[in-house]
Amino acid sequence: MLKPFFPFLYYFILFLVAGHLIYPQTTYDHFTGSLLVSVYDNGWIGNDPDAPASGVIFEGNVIACFTAGFVYGDPILGVVGMVGSGAQIQDMNNIVPFSFSSDANFNQISTFQMSDLTFFNMRVTQTTYSNTGDDFIFIKYSFLNSSGNNYSDLYIGIFCDWNVGGFNNRLLNRGGIDEIRDLIYNWENGGAIDSSYYGIIAFNGLNGGTSTDQVPLSRLEGYDFLSVLTTPPAMELNHRTLAGNGPYNLQNGETLVVGFGIVAGNNLADLQANAEIAQSKWDSVIVSVEKQSENPISFILNQNYPNPFNPSTTIKFSLPVSLSEVEGSLVSLKIYNTLGEKIAVLLDKEFTAGTYEVEWNAIDIPSGVYFYQLKTREYVDTKKMILLR
Repeated sequence: MLKPFFPFLYYFILFLVAGHLIYPQTTYDHFTGSLLVSVYDNGWIGNDPDAPASGVIFEGNVIACFTAGFVYGDPILGVVGMVGSGAQIQDMNNIVPFSFSSDANFNQISTFQMSDLTFFNMRVTQTTYSNTGDDFIFIKYSFLNSSGNNYSDLYIGIFCDWNVGGFNNRLLNRGGIDEIRDLIYNWENGGAIDSSYYGIIAFNGLNGGTSTDQVPLSRLEGYDFLSVLTTPPAMELNHRTLAGNGPYNLQNGETLVVGFGIVAGNNLADLQANAEIAQSKWDSVIVSVEKQSENPISFILNQNYPNPFNPSTTIKFSLPVSLSEVEGSLVSLKIYNTLGEKIAVLLDKEFTAGTYEVEWNAIDIPSGVYFYQLKTREYVDTKKMILLR
């Protein structure tokens, strides 16, 4: 349901700033039947304390998120977007209002466009996807750099101030990182009020972020939080999470698409299983659609085939034409077990643009679930495969 936060007549007042029409803040609830997530048309997620929405709720529990939102930045300007709790760094303005649709894979799709206007001045389209029966939602950020500037070492992410178990139990929260699943997660220790687990998954790779009680006090400090992956402290705290993906170099006129998911589960194992389902759906539905339409996602890591396999399988991946413009582009393809231990290194060498296939013969490896990870300077992706004897 779309909810206005301004008097009716205020909707007809449009503010002209830096050549853009600025629209008043509204919000929309995505609900899968188990997971409810409110999104705002200026990048906030869950709640704006000054204009509360439904929040983030799983299986009818109390609101698990105090406030959250979109953030991005570079090492020169620092971060813009929504970083901190309350009124700290909140820059994004809505420049194209909500539109709504559905398709065969999602019964709720909401889209709007935003810009920070004064810092990077890029246009960012946020598309949020949800479907009945899923324990996750997708948030896709599509960047168009029409600023006239070139940007390097960009990181994109989501900030969230979790209150799992409710506001009164916020000091009982714990945080963790699952690098195999590109997941940062939080839970109420002991689960007295809410025994669920909540996480943010970075579909393009979790390359930065943490979960801590600290709040970035400046834009540059926010970039440090977003761009460096740090193990959360092993203690009960009022946790704030930053999940970051990058780095990216975005030239003037170029586009970039980055995706995240908000996922929940009844326990850690359920959360991890739901994260894997979410990643698989993102790869098979969203990424394939992007290739056919806008073509902004040019790095591709395909699902191995056959899968399950015994003892050999083929891994196919594609590298973009722009990669050939970068001398010494190192590409690695590595295999990990479920504990995150490295099992094999299939590739670790320089590549130019093209599509490649690599065969892995696991004849001496025991049956089980394994993960393969493709990593370049600008891209990381991980997928699951099953060795079945």
